[in-house]
Amino acid sequence: MLVRMGSGRLPGKVMRDLCGRPMLWHLINRLRQCKLVDEIAIATPFTAENNVIAELCESENVFCHRGSENNVLDRLVGSLEQRSAEIGVVVYGDNPLIDPVIVDEYV
Repeated sequence: MLVRMGSGRLPGKVMRDLCGRPMLWHLINRLRQCKLVDEIAIATPFTAENNVIAELCESENVFCHRGSENNVLDRLVGSLEQRSAEIGVVVYGDNPLIDPVIVDEYV
């Protein structure tokens, strides 16, 4: 999953409160409902403003890869390589209503 705090239109949106939890928490828990996904991995930039994402990942026991702010592909590939993934499904961090059934169809 590609996630970062920086956003031109709504900075910090992935950590905005939705029903008492950050939006990212909801997304992680929707992805946990997938039957064909072995692991969730978050790829976020290695900048101070994204530490809150890494902290949430740690508290939720989700792998978090930190990489370049400007190179999204490098962050994505780095997270897949670190987990030795054979298949990866790209999910963006601003979609808390993702359908786990559709993700399984992609897999």
